[in-house]
Amino acid sequence: MYHVIWTTIGFWLPNEQRGNWDGLKIFYQELGKENHNFTAIFSDRYSDQPQKQNREIRLGIDEQKKVEEILRELCQSDRVAEGTQILALNVTFNKVEMLIRTQEKELTQVVGRLKSRSATIVIWSLGDLNLKRIWSRGFWIAEIEDKNTIEKVIEYIERESRTNQ
Repeated sequence: MYHVIWTTIGFWLPNEQRGNWDGLKIFYQELGKENHNFTAIFSDRYSDQPQKQNREIRLGIDEQKKVEEILRELCQSDRVAEGTQILALNVTFNKVEMLIRTQEKELTQVVGRLKSRSATIVIWSLGDLNLKRIWSRGFWIAEIEDKNTIEKVIEYIERESRTNQ
């Protein structure tokens, strides 16, 4: 299982020093104290390349619902990777946070496809063909290994979802 987060343009990932992810950091610190099995993996593919954050893309309520619907459809249709399931999903004005199970060995490809295909569909549905990207580069991943941790991460994502409504 993988806890995956990516953001819209103009917002920073959890592994970026400029981002504010105190709630997430505290959550994982508490899990560590309870001896849960997880591995936080930071995507270094983009972290050394500074991004210009000169504009922000904020998803409206309807767009958030559309992104959630698109991501669920992409995983159910096996257009992303065969056997990819979303166990928990939270889409806010500036991020996508999910817990996924996948049989695919290359998680970066799965997440890349989710980001790419969802962005294309959202941009087309908005009718703004001048908009080239909605997602910032890279993503954050934590690999979750045991059932208790999986349940806690699902609770965390669902709590975040309720908080952001």
